[in-house]
Parts: sequence; C-alpha cells; structure tokens
Amino acid sequence: MKASRLAVAVMASTLMGAGLLSASATSAGAVTTAQASTADPCVIRDGTSSKGYRVGSNPTRYTYDDTPYLGARYNSCTNKVTLYYGGYSAAPGYYYNLRTGAGAQWEVQPGSARKYTMRAPGGTYMTAMVQLCRRGELLHRSTCTRWSPQVRVALD
Repeated sequence: MKASRLAVAVMASTLMGAGLLSASATSAGAVTTAQASTADPCVIRDGTSSKGYRVGSNPTRYTYDDTPYLGARYNSCTNKVTLYYGGYSAAPGYYYNLRTGAGAQWEVQPGSARKYTMRAPGGTYMTAMVQLCRRGELLHRSTCTRWSPQVRVALD
C-alpha cells in the first residue's frame, strides 16, 4: 500500500512539473484532487474582404477580374501570417508585389508555392494586397496590374 502511494505521488509530481496536472495537497502532503490544466488552444484565422469576389478555399482567396488573388491565414501558436497569392502563370520577367497595411512591401518571384510567411505584426489585425508586375526593359518602368482587394485577418 505504501509503495502504491509513493508511485501515485511520484507520477502526480511528474505530471505537475510538466504542467499537465494541477493539484492541491493536504497537510500530510498527499494529493487529494487533480485536474487537467487548461492551456490556450491554437487559433487559426482566415482573412476576409468586403471587396472583389471569392476564389478558391483553404484559405478563401479574393480577387477582382484583372488582379491576382490573395488569401491570408493567421496561426496563433506560431504567431505567423501566411499570404497565399497567384492566379497568373509564372512567366519569366514577372513578379508579385505584396503590400501590408503597415506600408511594408516585398517583391516575390512567382514560384510554385506562391505563399509568403511572415511574423505577425503587433496589433489586433493585419491587412494585405498583391499585384502582378512585368519587369520593364532597360530604362523602362515595370507595368503592373491594379492591387487585389484588401484582405484583413484578425490577430488576437
């Protein structure tokens, strides 16, 4: 009987140390109640837009007739946002511009994955847009589509 009490106490101590159990003890030091600890679950949120129309899913993507599509997904466990973009073939000389509401802009090549993952910015939400551009010839500017609908994803 003493050995089984010791085994229970050692097991409870190990589980408490790992954060899997919370326990309250009597004055004799024996475990009287145990409950599973409640860790915050991960939250996955997809972006939305009130403009353009929906294309595709997982996550839902948004576009106008003459723009690339854009979707966004936030993962609270990794604190990252992944932008999913595309809708045009990956021809040589073309690239995508990704822009966030914070004013940051990236030029990305139209590779096979067509997704860009970044650390979530501070705040309660993030917005993003995308456009496709064709690199200009020598001494000529690039020509681009208009920006996609703005996609907004909640961060908290």
